[in-house]
Amino acid sequence: MKIIVRTSLCAAIAACAANFAVTDPASLTGEAKAAVTELNVESSAGLSEIVSEANSAIAELKANTDEEDGNNPVALAARVTAIETATCAAISNLIAEYTAAVSEIKAESTQPNVDKPEVDKPEVDKAEKPEVEKADEPEVRSTSHEGND
Repeated sequence: MKIIVRTSLCAAIAACAANFAVTDPASLTGEAKAAVTELNVESSAGLSEIVSEANSAIAELKANTDEEDGNNPVALAARVTAIETATCAAISNLIAEYTAAVSEIKAESTQPNVDKPEVDKPEVDKAEKPEVEKADEPEVRSTSHEGND
């Protein structure tokens, strides 16, 4: 039973991992080519780490499966499904992050790299406005007289 479970788990994880495909950096130039090459290396290493963790979980499951669990295929299947689900989710996240990063690199590489030259603007002396003193506003007086009713 354990060997069959391990084989099916590895096949399921392998199917998830098969969805990861690196972008050929030869289709790019300059900094984009270098960035995608580096991203390919990092993402491939990440995929290897995820699969390695799954293999460790499988080995641990195998080592910790006692007679009771071995005779309970439902409990064992639930553990296998949990490992498979977590591993495939991690691979899917890696693929999504990789795809987004490649798209960003490609988008940046297609943007024209236009550096606007700095133009020295001649300093223009603005005429100083003459200071004008405002006349004091006339005092407003009330026409009603208080107390003269």
